Amino acid sequence: MKATQLLEKQHRQFERLFDALEDARDDATRERNLFDELAKNLVAHDAIERTMFYPACARELGLTPILGESQAAHGIVEFGLYACMRALGHPDFMFKLAALRDVVSHHVDEEEDELFPEVTEAVEELGPQMNGRFEEVLREDYRARLQDNLEQALRGAIQTKEPTRRDGVIRARHA
Repeated sequence: MKATQLLEKQHRQFERLFDALEDARDDATRERNLFDELAKNLVAHDAIERTMFYPACARELGLTPILGESQAAHGIVEFGLYACMRALGHPDFMFKLAALRDVVSHHVDEEEDELFPEVTEAVEELGPQMNGRFEEVLREDYRARLQDNLEQALRGAIQTKEPTRRDGVIRARHA
């Protein structure tokens, strides 16, 4: 599968999960399970875009305005995801979820309409590697990676670094 096909497939999964979450608003257990699935998928998607896809695009295309904006948007998505995570089970969860969905939807539309058409075959060939890495990150506890990425974004990073690992556990960077 090509890199952009993989990312588009994940984008459609986000849409399905957002829809399911909106339908689950009166079932707290289902809401929590669906949110965890959405969060894990968003965090794993972020990991492959920021560490594999965007750097490959930058090497091939240079740092274009849409690439820079796409990278910066990830920090905004992470803040929204963190806000939702903190609000889960509270009355303001659905409001924060709606805002997160708007940000993700805008990011997806711009990426698919403006960035993906520019992607070279060299970047497209990363699809299988990206899928493998996605599956690895999906099995991790998303909370530690989200916290680490959010801390990096709050310090001004557009291109985040992989979190440190000790004893198989993700640790937040403090550099």
